[in-house]
Amino acid sequence: MSECKLSVILKQQTPMIHFQSGEEGATIRGSDLKPRLDKFLGYDSKNKETSYKVKISTEFTQKVSFFNKSISSDENMKKMFFTANPKKQLFKYTIYKKIELEFFSFNKNVLEKIRKNIEFFFVLNNFGKRQTKGFGGFTVDSYSYSDKGNRIRSKGKNIIDLLKQVEEMGKCTVYYKCLSDYRIETFYKAITDFYKDLKMGKNSYIAKKYNNLQKIRVAYSPNIARVINNNIQSCRSSIEFRKLDKYAVILVYETSDELSNSKFVVNGERLDLNMDEDLEEIITKYNSDTGKGYTKI
Repeated sequence: MSECKLSVILKQQTPMIHFQSGEEGATIRGSDLKPRLDKFLGYDSKNKETSYKVKISTEFTQKVSFFNKSISSDENMKKMFFTANPKKQLFKYTIYKKIELEFFSFNKNVLEKIRKNIEFFFVLNNFGKRQTKGFGGFTVDSYSYSDKGNRIRSKGKNIIDLLKQVEEMGKCTVYYKCLSDYRIETFYKAITDFYKDLKMGKNSYIAKKYNNLQKIRVAYSPNIARVINNNIQSCRSSIEFRKLDKYAVILVYETSDELSNSKFVVNGERLDLNMDEDLEEIITKYNSDTGKGYTKI
C-alpha cells in the first residue's frame, strides 16, 4: 500500500507570539497541532487505522520585538496583549510568508477527512500566546492532494461561506465585520475598540447592564470567571477574536452547564445570570449605539 500525501499551504493572518521566537522556524509546533487536530476530528492517536504524520516547514520569517514604544502602529496590538501582561515583558512575534503542512498516511480516508475539516479547524484554533485575543491566527490558502500519481489542487473557501459552515457546526455563534483594509493594525484597532466598550470602566456595557455592580464585569468577555465572595475562579474564554483576511470575527462560545447553572455573588448580592443571552444582547446594543456593527452569521 502506497503512502498518500496532503499538502496544505497556510496564510498567516496575525502575529504569533512564540515561546521560542528567537529560534529559526519557530512557528506552529507539531506537538501542539496534532493533538488538537486529532480531538477536532475525533481521532484516537493510538489507533493505527487513523494514524498520520505531519511535517511543518516555513519560508521567510520576520521577527519583531513586541513591546516597542517607537512603533506607534503597534499600539492597539499592545493594548490587547498587555491586558493580560501587566508587567509588560518583552516578547517577540513571528510572521511567515509561507507555512506548509504536509500530512502523510497509508489510509487515504484519513487525509480526506483532514482535507474536508482543516479550514474549519484553523478558524476555531489560534496558536501561541494570547490566542483568544486574535494572536497566532492562520487560514488555509490552498491545498493539494496526491494519491498514486494523481494530484488535486484547490484554493481555500470564501470567508463568509466558511463562517456560515462554522456556525452550522454548532460550536459557537459567529459575528463578523468587514474592515477597511487587510492590515493587521486595522484588525487590532477594531477589536480593541470593541473590547474597551464591552468591558472596561464604569461606562462599559457590562457595568451599565448591572448598574454599579462592577465586579460582575469580570464574569464576562474575554475571560469568564465565577465571583464568589470576591474570589475569582477562572473558566474558559467565552469570546475569542479572529482575523480572516479583511474580516474581524468574534466567536462567542456557549458556557458550560456547570458555569451557566452556578450562582454569582457580587458585593454580597446573589445573582442569576444567563451569560450567553447577555453577550448577544450586549453585542446587539453595541452595534446599535456605535454603528460599528458586527453582523451575526
